[in-house]
Amino acid sequence: MTRHRLHGFQTEVTDDVTVADFMYRERLVVQRELDMINASLGRYRIQVFRRHGRFLDPKTVAVEGRTVGARGRSEARSS
Repeated sequence: MTRHRLHGFQTEVTDDVTVADFMYRERLVVQRELDMINASLGRYRIQVFRRHGRFLDPKTVAVEGRTVGARGRSEARSS
């Protein structure tokens, strides 16, 4: 039996630990991290676009035909 610390929890690794056990824990950890990221984005009022986009320059992104620049500047623009 071996003791390990894995990202926020302590476990004892025994012979009966399965891949499914680790996959379950991985899903919990990933979801918790996503929840924390989304909470931070909301707290700082950062707008999230769930669309296809591409970088036009270091401070500008085209998101499905609209350009969005740093500081939330947005303008209609064909791409």
